[in-house]
Amino acid sequence: MFRSPTFYGALAVYGYTGIVLLACGLMWVAGDRWWVATLILFGPRWVVGIPLVALVPLALAVRPRWLWPLGLSAVVVLWPIMGLRLPWRTLADPLHADLRVMTYNIDQCRVDEQSFAELLEVLQPDLVAVQECPWWARWRVPDHWHVERAGELLVISAHPIVDVEVSRSQPSQWRGSYVNGLYCVVETPVGRIGFANVHLETPRHGLSAVLDRDRLVDLEQADYADARIQARRLDSEAMARWLASFPEPKIIAGDFNMPVESTIYREFWQGYENAFNRAGLGFGYSKQTAIRNRVYGTRIDHILTDAHWRAIRSHLGPDLGSDHLPLVADVRRELEDGTW
Repeated sequence: MFRSPTFYGALAVYGYTGIVLLACGLMWVAGDRWWVATLILFGPRWVVGIPLVALVPLALAVRPRWLWPLGLSAVVVLWPIMGLRLPWRTLADPLHADLRVMTYNIDQCRVDEQSFAELLEVLQPDLVAVQECPWWARWRVPDHWHVERAGELLVISAHPIVDVEVSRSQPSQWRGSYVNGLYCVVETPVGRIGFANVHLETPRHGLSAVLDRDRLVDLEQADYADARIQARRLDSEAMARWLASFPEPKIIAGDFNMPVESTIYREFWQGYENAFNRAGLGFGYSKQTAIRNRVYGTRIDHILTDAHWRAIRSHLGPDLGSDHLPLVADVRRELEDGTW
């Protein structure tokens, strides 16, 4: 049966809107629960918006009222799918911060010492969490900083570190135990605080197992991919329980290997305030992933604060050679009555 071009145009517009809503729902409801939705969670989300390039001109030329569902699609793509952040909650905040915090995965020391020292000199952070700095690299920090190391984690502080605790992951069938958390008690100008550097299990192994060069998807690896997701869930559960055992006002920073839309993140880390959620502008894509020479970003590095703190600014730092970008947040201590 012959259909008019308007019919096929409407089918494309409303069908696309349905696909966008389905992708958004899958990502938020099943991301880090089911491997299919987790592919959306960690993949290049911007591709969902590509059809808008053709459909918007089509709507303008044929049926302008189609712009309404396309406008809805664009909003969903930008906010709940791609994670656009606007720092509207900081408009009434004081400008002065008590502490500047930075987290940086240096990708097995792809960032050289000199570049890192210059970054410290420019940003002047009070507390720095560094991941993927192996002991054999002899990677040095300028002498006037206070430094604690455990495994591939470093805590670098402008203030004295008075106590240290270390967390190790539970061994699994895929790998042995490794240091995944370094907690330091630091004497700062606003009192004694707890600063945690965390590096949680990567989703890479499970997702790469189901992606096949020849068949695109290898369904025989689906159970393995879901098992790795469950292992990551247990990793977060243990880490959140370990950090909750410390009494100090806490700031937690590091490579969580999950975005804020992850069901694992929302189950175990939603009780903390995410600095970029509150005070960042843009998408905050701190991890750069290359697929066939095409790079896309994912937001898996976070700075979290408990109820004793408020983030008033947050931004990404420069590219110094790692596949991550440094994430920076300026935070301010709240008084007992909730005032600044």
